[in-house]
Amino acid sequence: MTIRAVVFDIGGVLEITPDLGVTRLWETRLGLSAGELDERMHDAWVGGGIGTITEDDVHHAITDRLGLDERHRAAFMAGIWREYLGTANNAGIHAIHYQDNAQAIEEIEKLLTIP
Repeated sequence: MTIRAVVFDIGGVLEITPDLGVTRLWETRLGLSAGELDERMHDAWVGGGIGTITEDDVHHAITDRLGLDERHRAAFMAGIWREYLGTANNAGIHAIHYQDNAQAIEEIEKLLTIP
């Protein structure tokens, strides 16, 4: 079989990404108000997400803006990655294995339909 396409997904189609409360947990630990962590980190999250800054730049922003030492930064990022990457959506992954492209598209569209 010839590979004709590759699908990259981060964001809830081929993975399930529930809110695990990581940000709120760290806001509480750091004595920040609700939403303050993301306000402080907004440009770093955006830049890291689109590749205009490196992962090291994001880590430096976390250290500077949240006051975390290396051990706490590593723990914070482990939680962020666990939440961001989620778990496999086996139904979605199965759908892309169909030989018939129309059937695969139909199965993926079912996954995207909001009940």
